[in-house]
Amino acid sequence: MKHYAGIDLSMETSHVCVVDAEGRKVAAQGVDSTPEAIAAMLERHGPLERVVIETGLAR
Repeated sequence: MKHYAGIDLSMETSHVCVVDAEGRKVAAQGVDSTPEAIAAMLERHGPLERVVIETGLAR
């Protein structure tokens, strides 16, 4: 089954959501904003078709 991920990237905690091809949520979780923590969350869901990242300049 195809999975897609979205990451809302922030300075300390990022939010990751994984959905299937029909748009149903497979997983959603807040993780530390380190490459290792984000990669560990994504790797649990196998190969992903696409990953999108949202970031902003919120203060």
